[in-house]
Amino acid sequence: LAIATEAERAEPGALAEMIAAAGVEVASVVPSLLSVLDPESVPGVRRWVLGAERLSARLAARWVDQAEVWNTYGPTEASVITTASPIATPVEQDPAIGAPLANTAVFVLDDFLQPVPPGVTGEVYIAGAGLARGYIGRPGMTAERFVAAPFADGERMYRSGDLARWCGDGQLAFVGRADEQVKIRGFRIEPGEVEAVLASHESVAQVAVIVREDRPGDKRLVAYVVPTTDASSGEGALSGKGTGVTVPAGGGSGDVRAAGVDVAGLREYAVSRLPDYMVPLVVPIEAIPLTVNGKLDRAALPAPDLPGAGRAAQTPVEEILCGLFAEVLGLERVGTEASFFDLGGDSLLAMRLIARIRSVLDAEISIRGLFAEPTVAGLARLVSGSDETRQALSPLPRPEVLPLSYAQQRMWFLNRLEDAGEGAGYNLPFALRLFGELDATALEAAIGDVAERHESLRAIFPETGGVPRQQILEGFAGRPMLEVIQGGGRDVADLVAAYTGRRFDVRVDLPWRVCVVSVSPLEHVLLVVTHHIASDGWSMGVIGEDLSTAYAARREGRAPDWQPLPVQYADYALWQREVLGDLDDPGSLISGQLGYWRQALEGAPEELSLPADRPRPATSSFRGGTAHLEVDARTHARLAEAAQRSGATMFMVAHAALAVLLAKVGAGTDIPIGTAIAGRGDAALENLAGFFVNTLVLRTDLSGDPSFEDVLARVRETDLAAYAHQDVPFERLVDELNPTRSLSRNPLFQVMLVLQNLPEAQGQWDLPGLHVTPMPDGAIDTAAKFDLSVTLVEHRDETGAPAGLIGGMLYAVDLFDEATIQALAQRLVRVLEQVAADPAVRLRDIEVLTPEERSLTVTGWNDTAVSLAAGTVLDRFREQAERAPD
Repeated sequence: LAIATEAERAEPGALAEMIAAAGVEVASVVPSLLSVLDPESVPGVRRWVLGAERLSARLAARWVDQAEVWNTYGPTEASVITTASPIATPVEQDPAIGAPLANTAVFVLDDFLQPVPPGVTGEVYIAGAGLARGYIGRPGMTAERFVAAPFADGERMYRSGDLARWCGDGQLAFVGRADEQVKIRGFRIEPGEVEAVLASHESVAQVAVIVREDRPGDKRLVAYVVPTTDASSGEGALSGKGTGVTVPAGGGSGDVRAAGVDVAGLREYAVSRLPDYMVPLVVPIEAIPLTVNGKLDRAALPAPDLPGAGRAAQTPVEEILCGLFAEVLGLERVGTEASFFDLGGDSLLAMRLIARIRSVLDAEISIRGLFAEPTVAGLARLVSGSDETRQALSPLPRPEVLPLSYAQQRMWFLNRLEDAGEGAGYNLPFALRLFGELDATALEAAIGDVAERHESLRAIFPETGGVPRQQILEGFAGRPMLEVIQGGGRDVADLVAAYTGRRFDVRVDLPWRVCVVSVSPLEHVLLVVTHHIASDGWSMGVIGEDLSTAYAARREGRAPDWQPLPVQYADYALWQREVLGDLDDPGSLISGQLGYWRQALEGAPEELSLPADRPRPATSSFRGGTAHLEVDARTHARLAEAAQRSGATMFMVAHAALAVLLAKVGAGTDIPIGTAIAGRGDAALENLAGFFVNTLVLRTDLSGDPSFEDVLARVRETDLAAYAHQDVPFERLVDELNPTRSLSRNPLFQVMLVLQNLPEAQGQWDLPGLHVTPMPDGAIDTAAKFDLSVTLVEHRDETGAPAGLIGGMLYAVDLFDEATIQALAQRLVRVLEQVAADPAVRLRDIEVLTPEERSLTVTGWNDTAVSLAAGTVLDRFREQAERAPD
């Protein structure tokens, strides 16, 4: 056994010489030590055993071709190593920490000491023959850490405080420490995830990410980075303190380099791979300070030199921008490093700022540019390189500048954020198969009739002074052309996908388009694609009914004979603003309801922890997939009975069950869920196409191990209160609550629940002379606007009795694999079945694992028992020595 001295551990060259001189063939080191060694300097080592620190994929890839590399995990309380596995090539992701060793059991459990499903993060508990009996002379700490094992009478297990999740192959993936997981601005952050991303950059040799609070209440995520030898043009070290230049997450000099690290470049790398709230301040240092035990010495890490938000302008452009920020935000002074949104900016103010920049500096700044660089310092670089009794709804006088509704404002803003040619997240596609002889001339005329009937379908949304407005087009300009595509011999699915995925620019494009794919003279596919700014799910039924009426009339050579609509969408937009009133008026409807929402959502998590397969990207692609779920009639009937006994609705039952599921898969006990309401409270809106749907945020409290009946009671109270305050448009709520902005997720909630109650649009698309059928499920790619969207449809038999629930989970492909969501959908069904059978069941007793999964995680992957021969350790050592070659 060769043991390196402290001096040898501190000097890579000396360590390599010691390894060679001692003839070391198997070396046990921490990854940070391995990171400063050159593989060519230690050719004699045939096996590396790593542990005590997170091992990155990049570091492992450097060594696996030369020697066998094992990754291990384990605390001293369990005889040091409890899991291990060799790393296979090629190394494509951070290596797992292995599977349980002989006579060792490792459990990943939730707060109720129940196994979590594979892929879900839980706390690691260790049992087995190697477990210590406790801490000498510390009975309190022993009782806290060495707890009774729920799976074997009389056995104990050690609570490690580490977080991990089971991979599908029985390997464990290390996530981090439970006591290191922090919350910053409402987000739960695992520093280890940030470390893993930064460590994958080619210029980074070592990295340590911590949360600092150098000023009370001001928590900051800080990454201390040691450059590679090539990046720093020098040799690294493993001890000592370092200093460096920092660049804040919100901006800074683009050419700043310190200690060989391109700080701005590293930040851009992090921005492209992490959500914005996880992008740290970067502090380049010469070495990671270590304790005498070789662990990170947090106290020795230097405090970052934080540039103050009030730094004065240093260039004429910065000076002008500081003035424009202050002007638009109504502030006396703005520093160069302060974020526009942190100072109270919202989407409308952002457009006004962009308009002022265009006017004063003759520079074009996009919304995306402002979003990415929301500080004066960041924008300066872009500029320098830029090229109660309610008023009845009725027709209202039209002002010269026609405003958007609140819902349209957000859609307009999101449309401007979408990348040109890629963003189709808010397209609403609908496709039908038509069999028979289609009269294309009559269909095109009918499309024009529908456009003429609904102003919302012939509106464009240009901007004036940075503020969008509605412009209603008249005549030919307001009628979309019918596109006809010859699909014979071509892949119809590809044609449908390309057409429905094409982006709208709502400033200049009509908000809907219609296409016919002609498969043969007697077979066609009708595609109708609208943008959400002009329609919603209800509207598709309205458009379908009107198009059917108009097509029938045009085939007979006449105009459709329908009753005029009582109001248009522009009347609704004007009426909405007048009814809601002014936020500055404490007696207004919107002011009163906003007060409720501020209180109801205070302290709510800005992002739920879901069992994702991948880190959240910096920008959502909106690509979605769907997993089917089905609840049988018997369970449906029992759920209906539970709802009736509790004075609740079926939606409330589904809401409570979904919240329970999310809590059981690691989302915590404070669960915000979104839902959509039709928003058509006036009869005049029933037959009008437009964007009326509103979104409510329903916050669910699952603390204290409640029974499902208790959860349902809490949900009922929450939902009823939300319905009573449903007039505040979600878009206005976002602006007022001003959550942390991100292009990677929906604000305020990421999980949507809908119990379907819209009109059956498919049944209303009835074109005379044609047999009309909907396209099969999956024929149209559906955009995923949220991480998860759960849709349930109640079915009733001819007597009105419950006949089952049918639905699906629409998921973001950016985050989840199909298998993960299919399993999650079945777990929701399992929850519904259990609470239907026993509404008094407590949260801890609701099982989301299948019997097979439970057996696998508790016993299968812990099937490590081996027989030990009699004798001592010295006997075993002697036997191995005798078998070894000379």
